[in-house]
Amino acid sequence: MIGATAELAYSRSAGRQPRLSLDPVLVTATLGLLLLGLVMMASASVTLAERQAADPLFFLERQLLSAVLGLVCAGVLLAVPLSIWERASPLLLAGAFVLLLGVLLPWVGHEVNGSRRWLRIGPVNFQPSELARVALLAYVAAYAVRYQRELTSSWQGFIKPLAILGAAAVLMLFEPDLGAAIVLLATGIAVLFLAGARLRDVLAVLAIGAAGVATLSMMSDYRWRRVTAFLDPWADPFNSGFQLTQSLIAIGRGEWFGVGLGSSVQKLSTCPRHTRISCLPCWPRSLA
Repeated sequence: MIGATAELAYSRSAGRQPRLSLDPVLVTATLGLLLLGLVMMASASVTLAERQAADPLFFLERQLLSAVLGLVCAGVLLAVPLSIWERASPLLLAGAFVLLLGVLLPWVGHEVNGSRRWLRIGPVNFQPSELARVALLAYVAAYAVRYQRELTSSWQGFIKPLAILGAAAVLMLFEPDLGAAIVLLATGIAVLFLAGARLRDVLAVLAIGAAGVATLSMMSDYRWRRVTAFLDPWADPFNSGFQLTQSLIAIGRGEWFGVGLGSSVQKLSTCPRHTRISCLPCWPRSLA
């Protein structure tokens, strides 16, 4: 009875263009994160900007310009009807694989520190995996709409989109970018689960994925160092343990609520380079 009612309601509204509506909670959370990020970035970058560009607000102005451009692009994309995105999903999928394959080509991708993750267009560098991830998830969402019955009733309906995401993740591993591959697969599985995929199928894939991530981490020396860095972050405070040591220093000085906006000393780089290693491990003990 409920299914028949839903189908009748859908048939009556199928010919009408749905009215554009915004989720106030989602919009508020997004704008809040954007503004908070701008404030934190400005506070953390004033010293570096003053030293490198003689303008303490240099990085804030660049980030603010990027935020405005991002909001304009978001507004343009929001105005495109969902039906168009659904019809364009195969093209988005093809474009995503073109980007992921192109960045691996030596004469196309830009290599930094042994990783080929960037494309350089004039003065702008960007990671194709970020754009490809959005396109791939748009395809997965469109698949979930078109094949919802198969997705909710069979293992095959769940595996087909995951195979596409898995192929894209493999290309990301060749860059190499394990983090982007994990985010893509985790987000894709979440989309399929919300679309109605069976819980047992999701749990089985998550178990296999966790085992695969653990295997990949142990197979790579630098990945394993990053995973186990929390055991002794002071053993390598400027490489694998850098983020953890900085976190310990921040908590040691400011505890839960920090020292106040703009009052941190880590961004000042006050410790001389030739003595930094010897004094850095002493900071959390003396400030705790």
